[in-house]
Amino acid sequence: MSVREELQEPFDEPLLFADGFDDCIIGISDDFGKLRVVYSVEKMIESLMSSGDTYLDAIDWLEFNTLNTWVGENTPIYVESGT
Repeated sequence: MSVREELQEPFDEPLLFADGFDDCIIGISDDFGKLRVVYSVEKMIESLMSSGDTYLDAIDWLEFNTLNTWVGENTPIYVESGT
C-alpha cells in the first residue's frame, strides 16, 4: 500500500497531495473538518537536491511551482521547522 493510500484510508474526504513529494509528508491536519496533507519544506528541498538541484534552485522551484500555489481549501500545508 502506498503512503497516499495509507493516509487516505481512514478518511471519506479525498486528500490533496503534492506530486513527487510523498516521502516529505509529515502528517495530516484536521482544521474543523478540512483535511490537509502536511509537508516538510526542508525534506522537499532535500528531495530536489538529491535529484541534482542546487539549494537555491530547489527553493526557487518550490516557491514558484508548489509553495505559492492555491488549489482550494484542501491545499496542502508546507511547514518550515526553522532549525
